[in-house]
Amino acid sequence: MTYWGLKTKIKIKGIDSYGEVSFHFNMGVDENVQNIKETIMEEKNPNPINEARRYVANAKENIEKANYDPELGSYVDCKYVKTAGNILWSGCLVALDAVLHVQKGKGRPSIEKYKKAAGQRDGKLLHFINLGYDMMHLVMGYDGNTDKKVCDIGFDYANSIIDRCAILLPGTVSAPSLAAVSC
Repeated sequence: MTYWGLKTKIKIKGIDSYGEVSFHFNMGVDENVQNIKETIMEEKNPNPINEARRYVANAKENIEKANYDPELGSYVDCKYVKTAGNILWSGCLVALDAVLHVQKGKGRPSIEKYKKAAGQRDGKLLHFINLGYDMMHLVMGYDGNTDKKVCDIGFDYANSIIDRCAILLPGTVSAPSLAAVSC
């Protein structure tokens, strides 16, 4: 069995992708095309819960750049705190979109639409959204609050929202959360 890795931009029936694709020369053309399509679709449709957890990991890496000062009990650079808060909230939206299917009009749906959909679906999720939105998006993302305790709570709320979405999303295994991830 001979496989060749090829990094290239490919187009198959309207699907554009760039990545590494393996070709098996003993296969027929139709089988190669099917393998390539499956590879592309896996890249374009990742598990939303795993994707949301990847956002949390990225926020963790980002907030480490803010330089924690133990004497003050806070981070020195609010720019990285703001970025981490926005990354956390974006990760929560990835998980919420998969579970709630909020109707989109012009632009992104408002938080009120998410709250209404969550209230109809699950009360615990609504509770986590109320707390998480305020902490991650407003306090961390907009205000740039550098207090370490505030940031730790933001990470906890992000993990709570994503974990709850994992329970509510059909077909996903409730993988261990990144609850151990703190600032």
